[in-house]
Parts: sequence; C-alpha cells; structure tokens
Amino acid sequence: MKAVYKCICMLLGAFIGSGCSGGSESVSPEYGPPQPITEYGVPYATYILSGSVSDENDQPIPGIGIRIRDSYYGDHYPVYSDESGEWELTEYLSELCQSSEEGCNLEVNDVDGEENGGTFADQTIQLNLEQTEEASDWHLGTFAQDDIAVELSEASPPDES
Repeated sequence: MKAVYKCICMLLGAFIGSGCSGGSESVSPEYGPPQPITEYGVPYATYILSGSVSDENDQPIPGIGIRIRDSYYGDHYPVYSDESGEWELTEYLSELCQSSEEGCNLEVNDVDGEENGGTFADQTIQLNLEQTEEASDWHLGTFAQDDIAVELSEASPPDES
C-alpha cells in the first residue's frame, strides 16, 4: 500500500510541477521577441516604445538612459540611446501602468555626464500609449508609442554655496 501511495504522490507532483516549467522565455514567431512565461496566472502587458534623443541644436545624444516609470513598480531597467540618438524599449509589466492615476511615464536621464558631449537635465515624459494588440488569456494586450522625440537641454551647474 505504501508503494501505491508513493507512486500516486510522485505522479501528482510531476503533473502539478509541469505547469510551472518550460524555461524563462517562450519564443513566438508571430509576435516577435521572446516573451516571459508568467507563472501562477499573473496577467501581464507588453509595452513597445521607440524614439530619439537630441539636444537643443537637434544633434543626437548617445548614452542617454530611457526607462518606464510606473506607480506600482517604480523604475525599470533602462535602455540607452545609440550613436544616432535612437532607442527602442520593450517592457513586460504585470499590470496596466496607464490605468493608474499617474499613468505611465518615461524617465530620461543623462547617466554618463560629459562623455556624451554635455551634462543634460533629466526629463519625465507622460506617455500616450496606443493599444496595438487586444488582450487574450493572461496577456492584457500590447501597448505602443513610436517616434518619441526627446529634446534635452543642458543641465544647470550645481550651486557652489
């Protein structure tokens, strides 16, 4: 009887455990880049943003950090503008940040100081997201905004008082 009980427990454990396995990403050729497997039924939304960063003279600024800031999770890992000032960001969040009172913001920060040609003031941009893919199952949909043009001005020198 003990052997039967042990066998049933092993089969049940294997069956339950298989729902949480499968690696950390799933590749879906029809939807583009790999998407994370969200465990335990946590709904998530996909955010796809792109744009450029330039100075007041319309010159591209490389090395500027760009990230989503939402009221629930705070800051997320940044992406950086390339040599031509262009950037792309794909983020997976387990809530709809645009449904909060603060909405979804883009934080733009000069993380390398003088290395990119100057010291630029930080900027927060309110996103105006468009839903590009409807929700299905645990996926809350895909939201995007393209061609976000960010113009940064030189930062004021710190007070020496």
